[in-house]
Amino acid sequence: MRVFNGRFLRETSGLFIYLFHLENFLAVIDDTPAEIEIEGKRYSCQIVSVQGLEVQIATEKNLGQAVAEAKIQTNLWFLLELLRKKFEESISSVSGKFKMSEKLFNGLIS
Repeated sequence: MRVFNGRFLRETSGLFIYLFHLENFLAVIDDTPAEIEIEGKRYSCQIVSVQGLEVQIATEKNLGQAVAEAKIQTNLWFLLELLRKKFEESISSVSGKFKMSEKLFNGLIS
């Protein structure tokens, strides 16, 4: 997605926060990992927030005070990884709760 008129907002905990204007609406959740491409160079970043046609990103690299134009590509695969972890957590927590009932119904407890 093309973004433009980027400007440096602040530095927080070693991250550089920038505000960009969006070409189109961006539907992502906060803290989504992404990449920003500026003049052919790619940098890892994170979507901090999206409000209307503005997006705040955080990057470990200082991109300067202003960025005229860039491209942002979100990495939505992280949602699948998060879902997998939550599923595995739920399986382990649920299976422990049913061990006693499994023993009872299998005739191992009298």
